[in-house]
Amino acid sequence: MQAQTDEREMRLAEFRAAHVSVADVRAEWGRVTARATRVLRQKFEEELPVMLVGRSAAEIQELNMRAIDQALDTLHRGG
Repeated sequence: MQAQTDEREMRLAEFRAAHVSVADVRAEWGRVTARATRVLRQKFEEELPVMLVGRSAAEIQELNMRAIDQALDTLHRGG
């Protein structure tokens, strides 16, 4: 009986060590999305307006794509 209890406790400890809590995932995802939001805001509110003056539509599209890619890269890397 004690051996079974010990084995179950060991398996439970291994399970807990191998898995991440929902709260931890939510907290990390919140940090990652906050970083991506900062990148988007910095690019589209501060950097791009000055850079887009006098540019063609194709140039504006290219600069916007780069800014979006940078924010998406932040999400993919996890911050």
